Amino acid sequence: MKKINPSIIYPIENWQVSESEYTLETNQRSETIFTVGNGYIGIRGCTEETMPELENHTLPGTYINGFYETAPIIYGEAAYGYAENHQTILNVPNALPFEITVDGEKITLFSGKITDYSRKLSFKTGLFERQFTWTSEKTGKQLKIIFSRLASFTRKHVAAIKINIQPVNFMAADIQVTSSLQGAVTNQEHDGDPRAGAAFSGQVLNTEKVIQQSGILGLFQRTTSSKLEIASGIKHSIPGSVSQKQDFWSESWQFDGSTSIEISKFIGYATSEKDNIQTLCTELEKASKAGFAQLVQEQVDYLDLFWNRADIGVTGDDALQQALRFNAFHLLQSVGRDGRTNIAAKGVTGEGYEGHYFWDTEIFIFPFFAFTQPEIAKKLLEYRYSILPNAKKRARDLACSGALFPWRTINGEEASAYYPAGTAQIHINADIMHALKLYTEVTNDTDFLNEKGLEMLIETSRFYMDYGDFVEGRGFTINGVTGPDEYTALINNNTYTNMMVKDQLEFLLTSLTDEARIKFNISDIEIKNWTLAAKNMYIHRTNSALIGQDDSFLNKGKWPFETTREDQYPLLLHFHPMKIYQKQVLKQADLILAMVLQSERFSDEEKQVNYDYYEPLTTHDSSLSPATHAIIAAELGRMEQAVSFFYYTARTDLDDYHHNVKDGVHTAAMAGSWLTIVYGFAGLRIKNGELHFQPRLPDKWTGYQFRITFQGRIIEVQTTTSGTNFTLIQGNSIQLFSDGNPIQL
Repeated sequence: MKKINPSIIYPIENWQVSESEYTLETNQRSETIFTVGNGYIGIRGCTEETMPELENHTLPGTYINGFYETAPIIYGEAAYGYAENHQTILNVPNALPFEITVDGEKITLFSGKITDYSRKLSFKTGLFERQFTWTSEKTGKQLKIIFSRLASFTRKHVAAIKINIQPVNFMAADIQVTSSLQGAVTNQEHDGDPRAGAAFSGQVLNTEKVIQQSGILGLFQRTTSSKLEIASGIKHSIPGSVSQKQDFWSESWQFDGSTSIEISKFIGYATSEKDNIQTLCTELEKASKAGFAQLVQEQVDYLDLFWNRADIGVTGDDALQQALRFNAFHLLQSVGRDGRTNIAAKGVTGEGYEGHYFWDTEIFIFPFFAFTQPEIAKKLLEYRYSILPNAKKRARDLACSGALFPWRTINGEEASAYYPAGTAQIHINADIMHALKLYTEVTNDTDFLNEKGLEMLIETSRFYMDYGDFVEGRGFTINGVTGPDEYTALINNNTYTNMMVKDQLEFLLTSLTDEARIKFNISDIEIKNWTLAAKNMYIHRTNSALIGQDDSFLNKGKWPFETTREDQYPLLLHFHPMKIYQKQVLKQADLILAMVLQSERFSDEEKQVNYDYYEPLTTHDSSLSPATHAIIAAELGRMEQAVSFFYYTARTDLDDYHHNVKDGVHTAAMAGSWLTIVYGFAGLRIKNGELHFQPRLPDKWTGYQFRITFQGRIIEVQTTTSGTNFTLIQGNSIQLFSDGNPIQL
């Protein structure tokens, strides 16, 4: 395992994350951490005040999940079937700005004297609060200023800010407050890191209309290339003096300083609706009538229901407890819940990976929602179904039948310019079908399977049959692919890929209906070939328990870890891909991941031998990797190693292990912390449609507990030093298994 030097950055608190000092050098990191979002809107934890001192230290970003700009991918040497266009999530109009002056002095964090500063995000209320006391260096007048902010979980198009200004040691002053909406926004500049967002040069949102009605101040804009529309607007709780310039609205108020000042600012965004302007105005009008306090109460009520099913309690380690709740909260803030969007690698917290959706969703994030919020899991599958036409076209680009889902995308088209680590990762199909299978097992929702799931299952299987080959003496082979490990590319018979495809074909064969056979024109020959491919899928086994990651991996020389400096990680930023591809070195779990997802296909000896062989070769340069290793380490009884990996995944963002949280959170790693508890320490597996647990408790813990939903039931699992108790919270009786022993609830 790569050595890390963890250092707690934020105070350890069970139900919030906070800071009491403002540090310019790490401000962008904190802006990510304190993001508020609702799966559609994401607003970074930036200051409402604009200050020149923040240049190069802030990213005042607001993002809409699924709202993007396109640009042609420029290749030095192009080839047939290469991805054609970039897709990049856009920074949309900034509705945060407030400017406050007292007797002509502008209040900022760099003027006057600042005391009692804090910035905090509550996981129970969904409220971000920032406050400080400002003292004028000229007059000595003091004001306490509190900003409260939310992105509504119950009102998709709405966010809100409340500002409270309290005179501390005076009764008279000339106080001016100005609130604005700034439409001239751009994305951040690319710094050469391929994981960071790619910038467009200049502004790509073009204002076509200004909006002013019933106190609503807004802009209607359209992107230059993708031609997507967005309506953005603000409405305040009290009327003021309005000013408008191109791409800019402001509203101002004058106060005499005799009493406290409170202004609520309701913020709205609308995209992809029949009438975006009407939607914007309707939603802002409703929100302003409800008032800020009502919006907060709605947040509390929504989160109460969420935590009732999603919370994991850990006793004996407060740092992990905080991390688990922080991670679950950010997953909820990031996930699309409308069936038209998904969850990006960085959520809605930044521009890293350009706002793209990857396999991260189905393999790492989906189980969290399937077992805690199955209605959201269904929406994630509906998104994949909505882009099935694009997947069919992509398969034709590769001269194959069926469908191939894009490796990275927003709109359904492939956006990966580097096909060895993009399109070649055809395991994306099987990953999505694995999620479909899990959803069906957890919910018994056969209606979705029959109405939408089967078509995806059939078409992706047709792709695999066309892409692969029956080879005499080997069976069904799948060549020219890249598995989950992106430090090994364009190889033959990646074990993870082949095992996942085998599982997909078996799922298909047991799910087929007579109606589907007729509807999708499935012949007896096609069914026979699916059956043969599943039965004879090639896996590169050796004469021992060691299994090849692919056909050639074990024939390579090993990476010179002993001479690789610590500052040369991640390898992808310091070595040419050809150098990396020729060695035995892994970016992340590959075969080890197969051991998690296809556990029953490996013997105990194979798990031991392959974990011991592949883990030392793994750099964990990907944030996806530690959780997988934690799960298998726990299964093998190596608890100290499992806990170490668990810390790595659980506190990846809170402690900024990869030094890139400024670009956004790592949603897959966040979900990995939930997986480690449930799949790892509790040992949950579904076998033949039944729940099987193998609970383990790390030495320094006194217990953990969580709830899962399963086939209409809610089951609570509580492990302590005395053992494990299972409680049926809701639903009909059920039999489950713990360490192989049947338990009736």
